[in-house]
Amino acid sequence: MPYRREFARRACLISLTAVFLALTGCDLFSQRTASAFAYPSPAGLSADRPVLLTETNGVVGQPWGAAGFPLPQQLFWNNVDMMQTSHVQEMRAAAAGLDSDGRAPQLGVVAWGYEYAAATGTAAAGSGLPDNSGIGGWKEWGSWMKAHPGYASTNANNAVEPGYFTPLMPMDPVDWPPEWTAPPGWIAPPGWVADRPAAVTSYAQWLGIRLAQLALVTGCRGMTCADYVVGLEWGDGVDYNARVVDDFATGAGLTIPAGTPSERAAWIQANARSKWWDFKCSRFGEFYGSMAQNLLDNGKDALVGGQMSGFPMLTRGSGDDFRVFLHGSHSVPGRHWFFNIELQSDPLRPPSDYWFSSIQMGVTAAREPDMPLGGQMDALGGQGAFDAAVQQAHQDQTWARKDLTQQWLSVGWSHVAGRDGSVRRAPLSFMRSYWDAGETPTTEMELLLRHIPRHPFGPALYYSVPIERTFEGPGN
Repeated sequence: MPYRREFARRACLISLTAVFLALTGCDLFSQRTASAFAYPSPAGLSADRPVLLTETNGVVGQPWGAAGFPLPQQLFWNNVDMMQTSHVQEMRAAAAGLDSDGRAPQLGVVAWGYEYAAATGTAAAGSGLPDNSGIGGWKEWGSWMKAHPGYASTNANNAVEPGYFTPLMPMDPVDWPPEWTAPPGWIAPPGWVADRPAAVTSYAQWLGIRLAQLALVTGCRGMTCADYVVGLEWGDGVDYNARVVDDFATGAGLTIPAGTPSERAAWIQANARSKWWDFKCSRFGEFYGSMAQNLLDNGKDALVGGQMSGFPMLTRGSGDDFRVFLHGSHSVPGRHWFFNIELQSDPLRPPSDYWFSSIQMGVTAAREPDMPLGGQMDALGGQGAFDAAVQQAHQDQTWARKDLTQQWLSVGWSHVAGRDGSVRRAPLSFMRSYWDAGETPTTEMELLLRHIPRHPFGPALYYSVPIERTFEGPGN
């Protein structure tokens, strides 16, 4: 489409302008050679000196133990044997080590959609999925899911999604799990919520508070979410349980005609898509915000977030809108958030044109400049994800290094104007491939770090939320 080509062309010009100025030595840099350049010391998120995510004084780390539990065991963690033993002290020691290293110890919260079958032992023969129905945490999660069929998500085709509760789901106090109360014999940590809620609240809040309780026990300060936990409702097609739709209608002041889930979904998409997406994003804000607020109330310098696609106009449909997260009713200040924008290649994602990474980083930052963002970049070696993508693209290592160079420079020099009029680099940190592993393009890192954006240069992109809303109307 013409507008899409123009969009790409302008972003490409920004990147090419930066590369030209760097290579010609124009006023962006002093005339020192790259070899004479010394890295400033890293000190957390910074547009002046973007850190590598897991270096000392970087951003986050995942301590040993409960940080890596599967999601069912993280939510029903007090039923996991390891959480009742001396191993908890080892987890706390690992988290304290990360804290002393200048990084935030975080839970890694990930799901892949197999959890219900594994937790209930109902996986199809030959599927290769495990039967975890007798394992602590898994057993309780599966039992609780089966005991609340009225909360199961209903998709836009009128079918029930077994074992999946959307975070949008309003929940009555009688339906909160018994694990909400402190288990017998357990010494409750500070901030433990020992009473059931007094009013209707959302499954999103329960998810956030359960994870906050686990973090308080293990010394973590937040969570990094990925895969089915970020955008947990799998797009915009599985949220149409009647309880959710009625709750949305009440909050939005709408009268949605009676009908099947499919008919009501069609009405929402045709008449109230923007309000629907705002509602979804608000509930996800409750998920992150409830965890962060619980940690803040107990003296922890919270940091919550995860990995995110670089398409803000599309992620709204999955419940992920940074503006709603930061400025909604359940929000916490911007310094307690951090999202990595996924720019890396892997066997499922071929290497993209370098200017496309710049588009993703720049547009996402421009849409909500108060949200701290990092770039999850390509890297040679390490986990081998980029190398595999290069091979699948039938390219060689020479091409790979050129592609890597252009991506790091174009993303690293993308910059954004804040609400106060200041100009800064868009990414505040870099992550190499997966798990911050692989080869960093050293010369290119020196080039981009020698220039700190202080004023606009090159063509500009302006992000308009009102224009974005026009694409959320009927037929788009």
